[in-house]
Amino acid sequence: MPPRTRRKTAPPGNGDGQTGLMLDDAGSRLSRLHVARASFERVEPFSLELLRGFTALRALTYSVSIPMIARLAREFDYDELEVTFGHGGLINRTVEDVLSFQHVIDRDLNEAVLAELNDERRQAIFDGVAAGKIRFYVVKDAGIAHAKIYLLENAETKRRRVIVGSANLSEQALSGRQAETLLAFDDDAGAWEHYSAQYAAVRDTATSHLELRAAPTPPALDLSEIPTLKEALADDSEKGVAIYTPAVAGDDALPFPVVERKIERIRPTIRKAAADLKPDRSGAVSINRRIVRQMIRISRARDDASDARQNTWLTVNPDRQSITLSDRPVSLAADWSEVQSDAACWLEFFDNYNRGFAGDVPRLQRDYFTFMSWFYFAPLLCELRNYALRQDIFSFKHPMFAVVYGSSNCGKTSLIETLMTSMFEFPRIVETAQFTRSNLRGLQQSYRRFPIVFDDVTRDRFNRNGEEIIKDDAMPDTEYPCFALSMNAEARNFKSEIVKRCLMIYTRTNLPGDRVVERNRLQRSVTGIRSRLTTALYREYLRRALQAIDALDPATAGDADVLELSSGLLCKLIDAAKPDGTALPQWCQQTSLVEYQERAFERPKLLLESLVSKDRYSKRRNPPESCWTLRDRQVVVNAGAQELRSLRTDIPDWILDDTSSVAGLLTLKRKELEDFLGVRTLQPRTRWQRILAPGG
Repeated sequence: MPPRTRRKTAPPGNGDGQTGLMLDDAGSRLSRLHVARASFERVEPFSLELLRGFTALRALTYSVSIPMIARLAREFDYDELEVTFGHGGLINRTVEDVLSFQHVIDRDLNEAVLAELNDERRQAIFDGVAAGKIRFYVVKDAGIAHAKIYLLENAETKRRRVIVGSANLSEQALSGRQAETLLAFDDDAGAWEHYSAQYAAVRDTATSHLELRAAPTPPALDLSEIPTLKEALADDSEKGVAIYTPAVAGDDALPFPVVERKIERIRPTIRKAAADLKPDRSGAVSINRRIVRQMIRISRARDDASDARQNTWLTVNPDRQSITLSDRPVSLAADWSEVQSDAACWLEFFDNYNRGFAGDVPRLQRDYFTFMSWFYFAPLLCELRNYALRQDIFSFKHPMFAVVYGSSNCGKTSLIETLMTSMFEFPRIVETAQFTRSNLRGLQQSYRRFPIVFDDVTRDRFNRNGEEIIKDDAMPDTEYPCFALSMNAEARNFKSEIVKRCLMIYTRTNLPGDRVVERNRLQRSVTGIRSRLTTALYREYLRRALQAIDALDPATAGDADVLELSSGLLCKLIDAAKPDGTALPQWCQQTSLVEYQERAFERPKLLLESLVSKDRYSKRRNPPESCWTLRDRQVVVNAGAQELRSLRTDIPDWILDDTSSVAGLLTLKRKELEDFLGVRTLQPRTRWQRILAPGG
């Protein structure tokens, strides 16, 4: 690690102003705005060949892709590769923001090395770090390092190249597929002096060293692993390490939404631990070993609301043959006899719905199998979602939320608890009181891939706290969990933007309350099934699902149908493992998102078909109550005030015409209504005709 110095740099002059750094100390070096005067020579397409032919590369960048680092280390054979992570002014210049930012960068770097590289490329990075050829730093002072600088040098030929501009050190930025600007200076002494001094000023006085770890980073926040605090723990002086947080007027922070969201989730914990740290008049905050130990004690004493948040997490290991479940490695290799036993348990479990449940039992079984297919795939859904986000594909194909709702006694809780038992040995349900916006964000980060389950969430709590995170398409990390909720609610009052982003499973089929004998028998059966269940079938499912994901074409993986992929794997597995001579039941069939979506909007369709039935048609321009009429491109419905309020909630918003609303009337878009119902309206005096086929 380079020594921490506070040098004064004398710049070269050119007689027409100063092109170097007229700086009294590192603080002024980092804070002043400079204009580099240059003359234009030519423009050429960018190529990575611009980085070849040198023995050393030092880079100051906001972001970096680990595959790019691995490529540079392998193909370019640098004797020295050094990367310093700056930021674009995104943090608010406080101690907790600086430390939060460092934690995010440290975690992202380590997770990317483990998750994005194969064994050979990962080992090359670790070997380079061990040999001192590859080094990483992260800024520890606020409000600095807005530049992107690449310093290339050949120690043998004394050749030097400086590249500055807008492109970060990532495959995306350097691919040529997005608008970026770069300036290159070859063997220009003035440019080299200026930019190497600027780079050194950041690295030597305002950064902490980033270390790579061979094991997955624990999800719980560990203050002792934050680079600057780790540096302070190793410093035995009373002065310790300083973080410079200058006071500024206003807020000129640049938007950096992905990193900022991650910072928001851990900032409260660090703020509480760092509450007593105050900057001096210069804006410096001194942190020594004693202070760090005190911060760690405060952090560990903090009540995280539930033990599950600290201890429950899941990650897929790089070998793709095992997972880590709350610090416990779990092999995906399963004994086939145990897989067969688990399959028999599930056949018995679903058959129980035929014994006492009243209503459309086949529909209930089919819907619950759809949920099972989604829930089993939940720990892997982030992988397909990441493909889709990178390819800018319609993300509604990858619902990260599922809501199982309906009348009481329909078996929602029993299903979820049995599923979790088959996956993780016992149910892990988060207390309903923890369903708040801040807790949802914290759980989303700490659980990694482990599905977060809430039971019996009230409608009011869901509406107040769930909408924001459901509609947020940006995810905190490469690994993040799905959410599953059970609710006792009717099939109404869910906004359409929620319905299209969630897997909504609604049922009116239940076990009547007066069937005491059947209830007791079913409870005994479910208890017996859970006692016999192992995780073998699920581990075998995960193994096959990971193979299926790895076999997808990366260019189209983001467009994969999650339900079709998962249900197909599950059906084949149960079919292969079921007892000999047992027929595969009707509920155990491959499904798809298209099939699900047709069922998800079934109730609104029935409601609208009843609302605009031909016997309620009126010729009058202002229809009487409970009637409707046609107005060019609109369908106008008259109903009572209370019914209208309910209808506005139940009808999908793309069908409602709010631009032409009239008091006491409900206006619908005619074409959108026809498309939704699959019908064609003719002239007012004719009947509705069902379209049976295109052109029918």
